[in-house]
Amino acid sequence: MRTYTQSKQLLKSAKTLFPNATQTLSKGYKMFVEKDFPLFVSRAKGCYFWDVDGNKYIDYNCALGPIIIGYNVHEINQKIILQLKNGIIFSLPHKIEVELAKKIISIVPGAEMIRFVKNGADATSGAVRIARAYTGKDIILRGGYHGAQDWYLASQPPQDLGVPCIMKKLIDTFKYNDIESLEAMIKKYRNKIAAVILEPVPMESPQNGYLQKVREITKKNDIVLIFDEIITGFRMSLGGAQEYYKVTPDITCLGKAMANGMPISCIAGKRKIMKKTEAVFISTTFGGETLSMAAAVATIDYLKKHHVIKHTWQIGKMLYDGINNLIKKYNIQAHLIGQEFKFKIIFNNPDNSESNTKKLFFLQQAAQKRIFFGTAITFNYSHKEKEIRYTLKVIEQIFAKIKNCHDDEKQIKKLIRGKIPINTFQRDQR
Repeated sequence: MRTYTQSKQLLKSAKTLFPNATQTLSKGYKMFVEKDFPLFVSRAKGCYFWDVDGNKYIDYNCALGPIIIGYNVHEINQKIILQLKNGIIFSLPHKIEVELAKKIISIVPGAEMIRFVKNGADATSGAVRIARAYTGKDIILRGGYHGAQDWYLASQPPQDLGVPCIMKKLIDTFKYNDIESLEAMIKKYRNKIAAVILEPVPMESPQNGYLQKVREITKKNDIVLIFDEIITGFRMSLGGAQEYYKVTPDITCLGKAMANGMPISCIAGKRKIMKKTEAVFISTTFGGETLSMAAAVATIDYLKKHHVIKHTWQIGKMLYDGINNLIKKYNIQAHLIGQEFKFKIIFNNPDNSESNTKKLFFLQQAAQKRIFFGTAITFNYSHKEKEIRYTLKVIEQIFAKIKNCHDDEKQIKKLIRGKIPINTFQRDQR
């Protein structure tokens, strides 16, 4: 039985220091079981991390997606160290800004000009501001999760606490893979729409030419189309979902896997839009921070040289197919959503509602067997077949326990060690 003494002590302190005891809600204790579970990390290497109690895990969360090559990769570290010797930020732009921008423009179809920022919310908020300035219109239609800024949270209760009510009038939602839903929203707001922003691949694949239809309808109505590729960029394919599906947006938001864990994101757009909006104020002291840019340059080069994305798809398919086979073998109420490069296991109750209890039991049991699953199952280049084979062996053992409980939520709850917290954070998979 693994022990979590240090995790428990740190959580006790963190609760007095930070709201929700974390800086990132998807990493916080409310997402997991509060007692017998790893809640704080110490170090990481490859596809493994060690918690503060010295327990080692295969990590299938990849720090919420940024780790595409692996933790603590020598080649990336060396580029960061080399740049560190020359400086981090300066009183003028650095030449590496130009180098990185050229690399991104060469691989992302919709990228003709770039603005660097630091995280996904910076990028999506900047993209929305640019679209409003370019069109002279205010309404935003959105179809996914786009970060922690007021413009988005106004449409995402209960995360809208503290957002001025007036902002709710400036944004509305549509359903993914339902072109009629988008058409209805466009008809509702007629000529007031600045942009349509969506995750091109949230946790389901586009069906029946959906993305192509979105592109056509936005062009027809003179609406700026924004792809939020914070997750799919540099992970689904080198040029993102737009390259994969051959649909080019007007503006693209990129981040996460761009620098294998270093904090950087960007707004990439068509020249006619980006150039015309030079007066839009998007400026940050650390936008040109060079360590993250050095990591991004090195990461992109590594992705190309080692065919990293092909590998993560292949290794992901191995686990995806294996889990599907085990679900059928044990006939449990569960299914997978997503694609092989990133997916989730959804556990259900007899009424088809999602079972958070079954999910937490699965996460806790996996952690006891040296495997960490988080909000989604994600891969990096360091995951190899041996990790997948071991993981499937563990999952089979867990599914057998669920089956022995007759797949009954009440029976399974009795087997969870620790408190099940109340989690109010919701990530819209619309």
